[in-house]
Amino acid sequence: MRAEIEADPFVRSVMEAFPGAEIVSIRNQIEPEQPAEAAPPEETEDSDEE
Repeated sequence: MRAEIEADPFVRSVMEAFPGAEIVSIRNQIEPEQPAEAAPPEETEDSDEE
């Protein structure tokens, strides 16, 4: 996994931009829970319409 991270073009560009920087830990990103589907908005009559 570390070799894959180090080979990533973005990671390489950051490492080149900051000489002496090092990868000290690698964490897996947890997928955020999908919010429950929101109920459709209630239809209301506009009192401004004539």
